[in-house]
Amino acid sequence: MSEENKTLLRCYVAEVWYKRNLGALRELMSPALLDPADKEYVRGPAWVRRFHGAYREAFPDADVTVEDQLPLP
Repeated sequence: MSEENKTLLRCYVAEVWYKRNLGALRELMSPALLDPADKEYVRGPAWVRRFHGAYREAFPDADVTVEDQLPLP
């Protein structure tokens, strides 16, 4: 994982999870974001916003901590 990607992930966690700033998704994510489970299916920031909202509704006290950032195989 490049240092740029590590920084991007830390910004995502800080802005979206800690500050609950869903507007930051437009700046942090590509409109052509691919679904990790299905590399053929495009899911952009709007999908992540809906997912994050549903997750927060189901688990309002959830917390995220980045402990390690490892390279992808």
